[in-house]
Amino acid sequence: MNERGVRAHASLNKETNMAILKLDKRDEDKEIEFELDYLMSLTTAQRFELMRQKTMELLKLSGRINADRKTTEVIKRER
Repeated sequence: MNERGVRAHASLNKETNMAILKLDKRDEDKEIEFELDYLMSLTTAQRFELMRQKTMELLKLSGRINADRKTTEVIKRER
């Protein structure tokens, strides 16, 4: 248990080589600390690759990837 009485355990997922945080109770501070520790362990290239993957994931979920997009157009105001 940590100083706040929350038992925390980080285990390593052997398939992805990523640690998984397991908490008995929700502890946002511990979650943020764990996430930052993970991100600081990555190289700059790995962080950019992770951001690119997450962007693609969000685009797929929103249906905007591979969708027919209209080009932007200039709208002229009448005076």
